[in-house]
Amino acid sequence: GAWGEGSQDFSEDDMKALMDIYVRVFPNTKLLGQFVNLTMLNHIGSQRKIGWRADAIGSPKHMNQIYPDAFPLVPSELWKTSPVSFESYWWISEWGRRGWDIDELIEMTLSWHMSTFNTKYLPIPYEIKDKIDYWLTKMGYRFVIREVEYSESVKAGEKSEITLKIENVGVAPIYNKLPLKLRIKGVKTQEYITDIDITKWLPGEYTETVCLDIPNDIEGGEYELQIAIGGGDKPSVAFANELAQDDDYFVFGKVSIGR
Repeated sequence: GAWGEGSQDFSEDDMKALMDIYVRVFPNTKLLGQFVNLTMLNHIGSQRKIGWRADAIGSPKHMNQIYPDAFPLVPSELWKTSPVSFESYWWISEWGRRGWDIDELIEMTLSWHMSTFNTKYLPIPYEIKDKIDYWLTKMGYRFVIREVEYSESVKAGEKSEITLKIENVGVAPIYNKLPLKLRIKGVKTQEYITDIDITKWLPGEYTETVCLDIPNDIEGGEYELQIAIGGGDKPSVAFANELAQDDDYFVFGKVSIGR
């Protein structure tokens, strides 16, 4: 079409055929459909999960009329399983020049559970840096370790139970099912891959308990307790805590292992 989203001057059959190609050749990529094109969302949505994107964030007409009118036509729980993305109307510096309320725009988009935002290619005015930084810490997911409970000493061959309280202080979940991993690292290193599904961490606090089997042949001594999301041959996700980092892992405690 005449712009990136297309002018929709195609037959419905042609558009569906093109959508089918995307579904087939991008089996693992998160796909997004135009928010106002329910034909696309429903067609792809019948085959696999699909998120949505919307243009013209900032425009009063879009923010106060077009989007609210369309929301009732889209499944309200869609954001829990697929990403939501927005693109700027003009660019952020133009918002201020036109007198649009950036605080209101930020809160509205966060209430719609946005994960990503395309601000296009112009710089962001320095005077609103703090507002944009706040926006960035809220959009998408942001995992904070709030509390950890475990025994500080354990013997080889025993089990060690660790309880984690993790809060997602963002407005959306993570959509890729990356592994949550723990490891004890000292003279030797023992890694544990949990079966915890982190895509279930919607905004809010979660308590997860992991039981670690301490190997019989592990050497006694002081070990670090470490945690990671992803890493290795998968993307690595950082926790929003000030923790020492060891490769893709974050150090959250110490344990003494006896023989």
